[in-house]
Amino acid sequence: MKGFVRDRLFPADGTERAEMKSLIHGYRTWCAEKGFTPKDLKGFLDEIERLCVKLGIKIEVGDDQRVYCCGVKIEVSSTANVR
Repeated sequence: MKGFVRDRLFPADGTERAEMKSLIHGYRTWCAEKGFTPKDLKGFLDEIERLCVKLGIKIEVGDDQRVYCCGVKIEVSSTANVR
C-alpha cells in the first residue's frame, strides 16, 4: 500500500481531490502491474485512512455523496487502461 501511495499519489493544489473509488481502482491496477495481491476493500480503506491521517490529507464526503482525498492527485500508469 505504501508503495502505491509513493508511486501514484502526489500533492496537488488545494482545489484538487482524488475520489476514493479512483484510488481503489488505481491501487488494484498497481498491484496487478507489480504482481501483488491487493488488500480487500476494508483493508484498503483502513490503510488509506491511516496513511492520510499520517500525511495530513483530509478525507471528506462531497456534495455528490462520494468520498474524496483532498489536495492530492493520482498519477495513472502509462500501462493502465484509461477509458
